[in-house]
Amino acid sequence: MPAMTLHRQFNSGHGVFAIGQHRGGPASTETNTETGERPADAAGQPTFADAPATSPGAPPRQQDGDPPAVLDQLVGRERELADLRPLLAKSRLITLTGPGGVGKTRLALECLAKIRASYGGGVRWVNLAPLSDGSLVAPTVASAVLGGSIPTGSVEDAVADGCGSRSALIVLDNCEHVIESCAALVEPLLERCPRLSVLATSREALQITGETVFPVTPLPVPGSGRGTAARSGAAVQLFVHRARSVQPSFALTDTMAETVAEVCMRLDGIPLAIELAARQTAFLSPTRLLEDADRRLDLLVGGLRTAPHRHQSLRSAISWSYDLLDAEQQQMFRRLSVLPGGFEEPMATALCAGVGLSGHRVWSLLTALADKSLLVSDQAATGRFRMLESLRVFGGERLDAADESEEVHERLLAWMTDFSERLLLWTGNPAVDLAGQLDRERHNLHYAVTTAERLGDPRTPLLAAALTSCWNRRGVPRQAERLAERLLAAHPSPSVGRACLSTVLSDALCRRGHHADAVAPAEEALGIAQSREHPTLIVRALGALSRVRSCLGEHDVALEIYQRQVELLRTLDQPTLLAMVLNRLAWKLLMIGRADEATGHIEEALSFLDGDNAPEALSATLHTAAGVSITRQQFEEAAQYFTMALTMQSVDAEGKLYNLEGLALVAMTDGQPERGLRLLSSAKTIREKSHLVADAWWKDMVHKAMERASQDLPPARAAAALADGAELSHDEAVRYALHNAWPPGRCDHPESVLTSRQWQVAELVAQGLTNQQIAARLHISPRTAASHLEAVKIRLNLQTRAHVVTWVAAAEHTRKE
Repeated sequence: MPAMTLHRQFNSGHGVFAIGQHRGGPASTETNTETGERPADAAGQPTFADAPATSPGAPPRQQDGDPPAVLDQLVGRERELADLRPLLAKSRLITLTGPGGVGKTRLALECLAKIRASYGGGVRWVNLAPLSDGSLVAPTVASAVLGGSIPTGSVEDAVADGCGSRSALIVLDNCEHVIESCAALVEPLLERCPRLSVLATSREALQITGETVFPVTPLPVPGSGRGTAARSGAAVQLFVHRARSVQPSFALTDTMAETVAEVCMRLDGIPLAIELAARQTAFLSPTRLLEDADRRLDLLVGGLRTAPHRHQSLRSAISWSYDLLDAEQQQMFRRLSVLPGGFEEPMATALCAGVGLSGHRVWSLLTALADKSLLVSDQAATGRFRMLESLRVFGGERLDAADESEEVHERLLAWMTDFSERLLLWTGNPAVDLAGQLDRERHNLHYAVTTAERLGDPRTPLLAAALTSCWNRRGVPRQAERLAERLLAAHPSPSVGRACLSTVLSDALCRRGHHADAVAPAEEALGIAQSREHPTLIVRALGALSRVRSCLGEHDVALEIYQRQVELLRTLDQPTLLAMVLNRLAWKLLMIGRADEATGHIEEALSFLDGDNAPEALSATLHTAAGVSITRQQFEEAAQYFTMALTMQSVDAEGKLYNLEGLALVAMTDGQPERGLRLLSSAKTIREKSHLVADAWWKDMVHKAMERASQDLPPARAAAALADGAELSHDEAVRYALHNAWPPGRCDHPESVLTSRQWQVAELVAQGLTNQQIAARLHISPRTAASHLEAVKIRLNLQTRAHVVTWVAAAEHTRKE
């Protein structure tokens, strides 16, 4: 809006200068407490909002434009405050952006409390939320600048007079519904007043010259884990703080911490949603809140009475943003709500097909929704967006209300079916990393499988085959096995989908060591493939059967099947798949002591592979190459291969374990038995939790290496190394293997002191607790408690519980000194 228009608008007699006022807060800190007057600037002019003095002895009142009082504690924004303060000193226009309820206004208020004194010309706060019309922005800002007085000139003149020659700051809060008017006002203001700065809060940027956008993101939520791991993170801390405001006795146990962390994660780390949930603890336990997370829009109500209407409930906060969208944007928002795992433009276009949107228009709408904080850009994948879960729930309601659900779900199933066919039958571009695509789409695929199964759709087995294939690679074969068995029973008719799902079931059973049970599904898949004369399906079924025969020790049969696969693939344009089969053939030859023959196949496989397009295949082939180097006693070369393989961006959990174990074997040959034992113990623990069984020859080699290392060390040190490794997470073990860096927060010298868990057990023993009581306190089994106690005694060379009590007392005395 041009400046002339603003001038006419300002003098048109709207009579609305009181809009946006705040009552009940403290007086401005710029006021002289003795005279009630504000200091003048260097030119003798009054500062911002020179207000009439109050009567002698009367309490100060908040003037128009004063920031509202802050009555609660800000939790978890230390980093944002640290980044924002210096930014305000460099940029004259900063816009805090983010989804509704993320805490933009609260962050702005906290920042003002720390920087207000640096603005000699004053700080004025303008709440734009109550405005119903963009034409009211200019007079509301001028009214706030003048402390409620009616100006006689333009907005620019009023602000310039208020600033004088001193630096001043205007805060425009809640700009999103009058964003164009705000942009039209701010740009000429900044041009006219060189000492003026503006801090805006909005769900989208103003998009004018000189603007610095400062995204306010959801609070971090801790990952999985109990105790300290679950308690860490600002989201959980905020929940606890707000829960205690309605229930002072609220206590966060280790078990409850894990539940609260899950609640915060389901609520996307949005402060408003977390605060509303925390207030419900007066009536519902965190467990109930988690169980009812899908009902969040009905459950999360009852905000503070003094809060704006849009913050009275989670539904109101989202509705505020949704109602600001135009019809096309609303329609796209509704349709994208069926995608829990994020999406790229092609999928968004597919879901919006039939409503007259071209690809170009779809991209324009996607970026518009992202600009309005209704979509989040995926930092890990360029051009990919996702929708926060609470927004998805709201969007699903609107989808049903618009009677679009059936059509959109059909489009989703059709797109996912085509995607699954390309993945499973290699009908797409051979240079594309389909495995990486599958991992990115796994949540959407899971939703599609659930939808198809509910509808009894015949495409369900094919969709499930793609999903369970992903689960196998991610190290959860038991989960894949259960789903595959259920859906195969429900869809008995021979089909391409059934054949694909049978191969995945066979693979899952092999990974879990159930080799005999894996034969039948592999043979059934091969029979279906041959009856349909489907080359790539035959290759896939042969792959499942070759693995089964190999695991059963039928080496000649397995080699023959691998050769059949290679011959068939040489007639197809599938270089990546050919490389994968050549690697499996080489691995099989290595298993039976024919390493020299394996070398040629590995070299040919590597010639086909690119780490960008086929990281899993390259990682597996590098691991096989490392295995050959070990058999030749070339340990330095083996270490290089294992390291390269482990650093590949692969999601193959089983492959990572093989490489982790490989580096442990190398460490043991390099005079590091304790490091090797820790890594092997970690890999063993992960395998047991994931039900992943290594190939027999590899398992035997690892077992013998572990025995040798244990014999080379004193029993206590060997036991300590094994105990240390068992407590490492998968990521910690990988970092330790690659960088020999012991995880921070754990004991610095694990061979000489107890782990954190062992310390806990020892201290509880010293308190006189039994194993049963220790187990209950730590939420572990009595057997695990006994194992930890035994490890404590071994590490410290102690014989009885009484000795442990004495040792703890001495250790505590040393600590105090």
